Amino acid sequence: MWRGNNFSLVSTISNEQRSQPAELITMDAGDSDGALYRHSARPQWGAALLIRDSGDYLIFQFEDGEQRKFQRAFTHLFERVIGEDSSALRAVVRRPPPPKTPRPAPRTPVMSFDDQVRVFRSLYPAGFADPSYLSTWRGEETRVLKRHLNPVVARAQSTLGRSAISQLMGAQRYTDIHTALVELFTATSLITAPAGARTLGALAPEHHATFAGALAALLHGEGGPQIEHYLEALERLGLTVSWPMLTVPLGLVHPTEQAFVWHTVVQLQADILSPEERYSRRPDPAAYARALALARRTEEGLTAAGLTARDLLDVGVFTWETLRPRGIKTLATLNEA
Repeated sequence: MWRGNNFSLVSTISNEQRSQPAELITMDAGDSDGALYRHSARPQWGAALLIRDSGDYLIFQFEDGEQRKFQRAFTHLFERVIGEDSSALRAVVRRPPPPKTPRPAPRTPVMSFDDQVRVFRSLYPAGFADPSYLSTWRGEETRVLKRHLNPVVARAQSTLGRSAISQLMGAQRYTDIHTALVELFTATSLITAPAGARTLGALAPEHHATFAGALAALLHGEGGPQIEHYLEALERLGLTVSWPMLTVPLGLVHPTEQAFVWHTVVQLQADILSPEERYSRRPDPAAYARALALARRTEEGLTAAGLTARDLLDVGVFTWETLRPRGIKTLATLNEA
């Protein structure tokens, strides 16, 4: 099942998990017998009608009004619903799509980028090399705190780096991979229970193989992070889909290449540098690509201002420190002086 560094979601699905209801293999929108299904991990979505089979993906219309796309490898999570009428869902499928909403007007930034630099320098006069910054954020002191970045980066790279993941996947030690991320989450304040730390810890062992394959593909997949597959795995397994669930492993294992997204302030940073962009509370591949580009633009601005970040975690801290309420209050104080 393991093919070197070719991290694949499907490669970790067991034979038992591959068994799928026969209806899902042959049914498509034009050949449906009207059968209804229910997602065993998300019963709150209601009944589902299969409306399209594209080969690799199946698209269902759910009773809650949403259409959702699933990889074929995840259809074992569906159960046939007996004795319910599919006519209501068929009516939903036949409805015309809603009209497109106009592009929202640019939001007013809470401050300029130059103001951000002023605030940051007032907090840390020597920038990212300031002793106070190093002790507060990087952890260059004896006592290690959960907010410190250096220790948790070292831990992430040791337990979830390419070599470690490759060995664990090759030995089919999927629970060890799951445990490594759970323990990483407990070692940092970058993620909280509501953001997904609790649901990951409660994931049933029979799903560890699927999760481990998705995480391996996210962190070390050929051609770059396989973000869509990872987010789909979170969704199918009933795990929380959040910015920290996506970007804690990415940002800590690859701090110079990938961004941890401070989701509470990313929109405020976009208002300053990319005013037409909008970020929701749930990540998707396109939104992450924009967030990574935004982090790079912020990094370029910092370099031009004489503040050289060691990695994108520093860039994220700059955004957080300047745009959270304390930073905004600091700017008001500076303007009054």
